[in-house]
Amino acid sequence: MATDIPRARQLIALARMVTENPEVERLLDEALPLMTRKLSKPPAKSTARKVTSEIVVEVLLYVDQHPDMSNRDVGAVFGIDGGRVSEIRNGLRTPENPALHADGLNESIREAMDAS
Repeated sequence: MATDIPRARQLIALARMVTENPEVERLLDEALPLMTRKLSKPPAKSTARKVTSEIVVEVLLYVDQHPDMSNRDVGAVFGIDGGRVSEIRNGLRTPENPALHADGLNESIREAMDAS
């Protein structure tokens, strides 16, 4: 079962506002701060390279020469995540715009989706 801590916090805060029992108020005040997620350690820094126009061009040339190679393996060659390779292969990252397109789809992909 999925948890929903933000919703639980809302419910506790609402119960706190409507109760007139001092003991219930104290218990709710004690419970509310416990309803937060605490990281055991800071998130790891990304080790993947930033995708630049040059990398997009290199990846496109490389996958043209190695069409059967997995995205993960191509990514390892260039020091980028396999998901970025997939985005490059699918036209979501281009040499003109190496950052992911704002709408997430370029015209050729939109056309392919409309055709199916």
